[in-house]
Amino acid sequence: MSDEIPYWPSDNHPLFLRELPKHVRESSRHPDAAHHPDVAAVSVWCSCGLWRSTRPWDVQSHQAGFEEHLADVQRVVRVLPADLLKYGYARMRCLDEDAAVEVASAWIDRASARNRVFLDGDAVVVAFMDAQYLADIVHGALDRVDPTAVYLVNALKHMAAPPKPED
Repeated sequence: MSDEIPYWPSDNHPLFLRELPKHVRESSRHPDAAHHPDVAAVSVWCSCGLWRSTRPWDVQSHQAGFEEHLADVQRVVRVLPADLLKYGYARMRCLDEDAAVEVASAWIDRASARNRVFLDGDAVVVAFMDAQYLADIVHGALDRVDPTAVYLVNALKHMAAPPKPED
């Protein structure tokens, strides 16, 4: 794995600049963090809701994971038509390009104006208005996607959870 930052911080693509404020890294700290400054956060997530990490990583590893998420966002804004960026979107890495073609082929005919699938090398980019469309794709393709796609399923569950009643 390269030590390079996987996304381009100086990216001036107008669509990326418009999307970037929707992606803020947030975290909760370990209760003993004051005594152990090298302890990773308990949970790190993106404000968009589609990236979350609860792995026992050090802080730099969480940041690297978030930067990979931003790299995915940069790729998405170059793949999706601009009018679809107003809906939800996710980039799902597959095991290889053949697997990506299989996943895209299985869902291309089920697309609509607001729920669509795009091929991006060894990944599938899904634009969705209905989160169930993305959930169905992820569940139907679990044997052909990179294991990180499971995080999409968890993120969708998190997004779909009913709000907790306030005390």
